[in-house]
Amino acid sequence: MAFKIASDYYKKMADYLRANEQDTIFVLGIDESYANTGVSITYGNPFYGYETIDCISIDDNSTKDKNEYRMLLLDEICTLLDKHKDKSNGTIEYITVVERIRQFSRGFISIDYIKSMGALIAYIIEASSQYIMPTFSVDTRCWKSTVVGNSKPMVNSFHVAPEKYPTLDYVVKHGMKGFVFSEVSEEEGRKLLSHKNPKNIFKSTSGKYVRVDDDKADSICISRFIFEAMSQGKDLDKLLKLEN
Repeated sequence: MAFKIASDYYKKMADYLRANEQDTIFVLGIDESYANTGVSITYGNPFYGYETIDCISIDDNSTKDKNEYRMLLLDEICTLLDKHKDKSNGTIEYITVVERIRQFSRGFISIDYIKSMGALIAYIIEASSQYIMPTFSVDTRCWKSTVVGNSKPMVNSFHVAPEKYPTLDYVVKHGMKGFVFSEVSEEEGRKLLSHKNPKNIFKSTSGKYVRVDDDKADSICISRFIFEAMSQGKDLDKLLKLEN
């Protein structure tokens, strides 16, 4: 790592990047869950241009329990990082950002939830540490307000949960719908749309059936959080928490 992790870690990084246009940072953004984890990579310089270069999701369809899912997640993260290890020329820092564990749900503390998600993040930290990448967490409301801006629930024609739609809308409007939309067969599309409350599926104007991955959309925005926060002059040393 180019910078020692201390109280002014991100301030020094921002100052350096602002003064050195050719240098870049590499951020792995993760929206973690046991059902479907979105993982994205954004690369570039916050002050001179950046782009999201890859995005995958890891669902639980091929795993039998949470422990197996954690192992799968670790392997998939390592595979993705290996794929992009050539992004070393000019890169001054590699960082992983996860969504911070919510301490309260509907006003209650769920100890089992906290333990379970803590174990999942521990595997993310393990995968990242193999590539000498520190892992930080960011509060949900923080990354949404910084990257997306408007996070008010919105009813939509994609059958995406209203509270998740603003993030998806941001991704689509920024030319990244290829990451979050995937065509499915007519048979599968008809079946999914026939449900009483269809979820994350729509029929396009061209007649194709398209599945929507809003977890990927969240991970894209998480991976772009550092870039947006730096360009907006926000104090990242206060907004991000080192996980270890």
